[in-house]
Amino acid sequence: MTLNVRIDHYLHFVPDDGISKSIQELKELIMVSNAELLTQINDLKTEVGEIGTQLTKSQAEIVAKIAALEATVAAGGNLPPDVVAAFNDLKASVDGLKTTSQALDDITPDTPTP
Repeated sequence: MTLNVRIDHYLHFVPDDGISKSIQELKELIMVSNAELLTQINDLKTEVGEIGTQLTKSQAEIVAKIAALEATVAAGGNLPPDVVAAFNDLKASVDGLKTTSQALDDITPDTPTP
């Protein structure tokens, strides 16, 4: 996103030091605000990267749990209570990740297909 602002300032008299000083103060205020905004943007980029790392870690943990459950089921027989509990924990983790990932996806609108 690009934001272009053009400000034309015409003086019909010779500016005194007070006006020049006021213009300079406004310019400095605008520059400080831009610097603060850039700092916040960079902080958000870092946070998004950290969220991505956490999601990747969670995905790996869930895939490992699924593999362990598949191995238990493939071995046959009745499922012991600890396996049923592990399944329920896994399902809760997946449901939580679905909610979180959907909330992240909803932050920005989907790009329409042409």
